[in-house]
Amino acid sequence: MITQKNILVAAVLLAVLTAHPAVCLDLQPKLVDATAGKAIAIEKKAQDRVAAWDDQRHGLQEEIRNLKTKNAWLTFQQEKYTSYIEKQQTAIRELERKREEMRRLRMELEPFLNQSLRELEEQVRKDVPFLPEERQRRLKFLHDSLNDYHIGLSEKLRRVVEALQVEASYGRTIDVTETALEFNGSPVRVKLLRLGRTALFYQTLDAKESGYWNARENTWQKIASGYGAAIGRAMDMAQRKRAIELLDIPIGTYKQ
Repeated sequence: MITQKNILVAAVLLAVLTAHPAVCLDLQPKLVDATAGKAIAIEKKAQDRVAAWDDQRHGLQEEIRNLKTKNAWLTFQQEKYTSYIEKQQTAIRELERKREEMRRLRMELEPFLNQSLRELEEQVRKDVPFLPEERQRRLKFLHDSLNDYHIGLSEKLRRVVEALQVEASYGRTIDVTETALEFNGSPVRVKLLRLGRTALFYQTLDAKESGYWNARENTWQKIASGYGAAIGRAMDMAQRKRAIELLDIPIGTYKQ
């Protein structure tokens, strides 16, 4: 079988015979072998380099494929994160808009709440004198709340609105309470009948004396004894002790 080594030896011999025909017959076998060995070594070295280059080429091709895959993944991630960033920037702009709106509302709302409290205090002061302790406690509570730095604006608003709702409900309800009124420097236990904010009557516990709150004079005034029974029945109806019926009770400006 003809091998690469045989071919190289034949080529060397041919070259030697062609160049020096006279000495061909005297050529020593060792010289031929040495020359062929060198040629084979050179060829082997070249083949090794080719093999090394081929391995390097395969390695570079694999690295290029990996880099292309990585580049495609990074491109995908960049597009994806670009979309994320755009959405986040939109959300941030919306939050900044809301923060600015809240800042503006706070600048308007805090003075409004204080003004509402002052108006409520004035209304209670001018109103008929019912539930004075309860209403004053509520006003003090609101005053303390609005001056408390640690209470949030939304909670302050809730408390003011709640107080306004309670005060508004007084105008739609009828109520009977027991308290002490001062007449001629002496306290007297009485029952108070409140008809919304329209009228406020009192009657002593023994039902012998009745009267009403004169808003014009800002004082309590006695009422004719003929109205005492009607006021008593009105108190019973307000406490659901008797059926509802029409009564003749003076409401508004009253003259004895």
